[in-house]
This record gives sequence, structure tokens and C-alpha cells, in this order.
Amino acid sequence: MSRQQSRRAGNVSDRNNARRSKEPSPERLAPLKPEPKYGFYPWWPEDGDDWVHPRDVSLARSNIPGPKVFKRDGQRGEYVIISYGVLRLRVKRTLWREVPWEGFDMGDWVEVMSRGAVNSWRTGTIREMHWDARWNRIRYYIDEGGQPIPKAYSREDLRHVEPTPQATETAPDRSSRKKRER
Repeated sequence: MSRQQSRRAGNVSDRNNARRSKEPSPERLAPLKPEPKYGFYPWWPEDGDDWVHPRDVSLARSNIPGPKVFKRDGQRGEYVIISYGVLRLRVKRTLWREVPWEGFDMGDWVEVMSRGAVNSWRTGTIREMHWDARWNRIRYYIDEGGQPIPKAYSREDLRHVEPTPQATETAPDRSSRKKRER
């Protein structure tokens, strides 16, 4: 390699190093969106409604306190966004009792396993998630073909499944029902 070719190669290398130095280092990159957290509100504070966004107070009062397991979906300003199916509330960080996520969410298609004839085999979607303080676990309630099944299931009773085209056509649209109730 001639001296001139060596200088050109060095200049290219210097330009690449300069470009790399302008790229943000891994330490300076914004953190990835954190995994959602799950929890419930076992009580309502005695000192009022200041912890709930003013437009969400009536919805919060009709759903909190109770065993419903909410999913924390992020933050907007000073408020944390929590959801329960299609219901979304804006609340400040308070009173939340976090529970471990067991791998299922509202609206997931699941199969109820018979587990030695303990359960009736069925498939459906998760419609409710409630915290069971006695057993320290989430209890799942499902809809089968649009009909609510009254029995509560644990995570050991359920397995994720993909919906069939026929099942998705017969399942009611729960989001439109919730919007009408508001």
C-alpha cells in the first residue's frame, strides 16, 4: 500500500470514528418501555379524590376499592394510566398493592384444562381478573361463546390458545358494550 492510500484509509477510519462518537452510548439511550405492573386497590383513601384525575372520579368510585387486578400501562404527566379491560383510569401513585403477573391478561383466549376432571374442558376469553387474598393469587373469570362462566379459575387451570375464525365471529364485541355503559 502506498503512502497516499494509507492516508486515505486513515481518513476513512477517522470519519467512521467521528460518526461513532456522535451516536449515543448505551448509557445515554432512553430506557425501553418497562413491563406493565399489575395490582389492585384494597381501600379508598379517607382524604378525598385528589389521587384520581377529576374526569375519572366517578369511574374510579364505581370500580375501586375491590379485588379487580388493574394493569399499569404507563404515565401521562403526573398521572399513571391503569386499565381493566377497556376501562382506563388516570391516578396518582398511591394505594396500589402490586401483585405478580401470571402470564394472562383480560381478553386473552384460553383453554380451561380438565386437570383430572376437576374442571369442565372449555375455551373462552378472560373477562375478569380478581385478586384472591386468601390464596395470594389471581382468579380468572371467562366468557365462553359470549356467556359468562361463574366459576373462577387459577393460572394452573388455563392455557393460552389461538382463537379460531368461527370463535371470533360468534364472540360479542365487549368494547362497544363498555362504551355504551359510560
